[in-house]
Amino acid sequence: MKNTESSKMQLTRRALLTRTLPQSAGLLFMSPLVQAASDLKDTHTCWLKGPKWTVQHSWTDATARIEIQRLQHKLKVLHLSDTHVTCSDETDLPFKQYSARMDRAYERTRHYQTGVSSVPIEYLRRLLQFAQGEKVDFIVLTGDIVNNPSRTSVSAVRRELENVNIPYAYVAGNHDWHYEGMTGTADQLRETWRKNHLRPLFHTDALSHYAVVKAGINFIAIDNSTYQVTEQQLRFFQAQMGLNLPAVLLMHIPLSLGSFPSLQCGHPNWGSQRDRNYKIERRQRWPETGNLKSTLDFVRQVGRSDNLIALLCGHIHSARVDRVQPLAFPGITSASALQYTTRAGAVGGHRLVTFAGV
Repeated sequence: MKNTESSKMQLTRRALLTRTLPQSAGLLFMSPLVQAASDLKDTHTCWLKGPKWTVQHSWTDATARIEIQRLQHKLKVLHLSDTHVTCSDETDLPFKQYSARMDRAYERTRHYQTGVSSVPIEYLRRLLQFAQGEKVDFIVLTGDIVNNPSRTSVSAVRRELENVNIPYAYVAGNHDWHYEGMTGTADQLRETWRKNHLRPLFHTDALSHYAVVKAGINFIAIDNSTYQVTEQQLRFFQAQMGLNLPAVLLMHIPLSLGSFPSLQCGHPNWGSQRDRNYKIERRQRWPETGNLKSTLDFVRQVGRSDNLIALLCGHIHSARVDRVQPLAFPGITSASALQYTTRAGAVGGHRLVTFAGV
């Protein structure tokens, strides 16, 4: 959205109008949800009343407060994504032909607010120090934390996380395991580099999907960094939704939604004909057959899951908030969840999320 005076006025009118809307089934109050959060200067609020949970979502560009009916404990979470940390030494020289383009792209970056130039590892360090200062209880890392699966980069990130000593959950992104030009399918390369180089970032042997409960909230990590979700991941997610706990879904790639029809996870037209970046990224083209059935079943299940209260994602490098109305299934809307994407940590982006009881 262009940041023009007319668009600001339009947002203001919409905000005023929504404040006068009467209560309706499943929706107590709703402010506009289709704008990128970078265009929103004020706190926006959304009340959602589902069969399991009544949830109040309030957010800005870099914060969110999610109040959940009957939640007994408060939890403060720092959401980081797309830090694209690049560190190297002589052990990385054999991989230079595969890492050169992305290493150059993130050699130095500029902070999205101040314009000050720095290196991604320094932004990560400052964000983790910010987490300490805010007394954060839990950190979620939703992929592309490193620029490629360099052991040096992974070790640097691990050291920074150990220094702050805050519990965290990590799910891989498409760049975490991708060496450009290396032979193999996406599934093969992800399996190899997750196991061989990325494992130190995990606290579990389940690298594809796992869950951890914090303060009565079930955080479910699903690796969809190939844009696809497997049958095994789908069954795991369904089992987690059977628990009587409010749940937060952690993924790198956000879902394609009615208000966000970008080519993301679950887009109905995903496939080889829409793949524009395979040459520059020097990888195999997306398959002609398009989405796996399990991917679309997963997207449908996300939209129908009454225990789900939020999705925390990255990948697009910008902050926005959307209702979970899957583009592939126009008749489905999540009863209580919103999808949050977070600005890239490589330019200082983050989202501080507070969960509390209503």
